[in-house]
Amino acid sequence: MVLTLYNRPQADGATSWAGYVVGCLVVLSREEGLSSDSVGGDSLAIIVSSEVPEGKGVSSSAAVEVATMMALAEAFSIKVSYITLLCLHVPS
Repeated sequence: MVLTLYNRPQADGATSWAGYVVGCLVVLSREEGLSSDSVGGDSLAIIVSSEVPEGKGVSSSAAVEVATMMALAEAFSIKVSYITLLCLHVPS
C-alpha cells in the first residue's frame, strides 16, 4: 500500500489502521513542518505491531496514534511535549 501525506487510505478493515498513521503524518506536517524532505524523500516505512485488541473499546486507535506520534517525533528530532494534544487533531 502506498500512503502519502496527501492521501488517506480507504478503510477496508485490514488496512483501516493505516489512516491513523497517515493522520499523524498530516498533523505533524501541519503543526511541526514535517515534509517529504524531512522523511528522506517520497517513502517512509512504518511497522506497527501491537497487542492491543482492535475494536474492543479500549482505545486501540488512540494507542496507535500516540505510539506513532511518539515514534515520528523521536525519529525526526521533533521536540514535541504536547503529543496528546497533537493526537486530538488526528482525523479519525
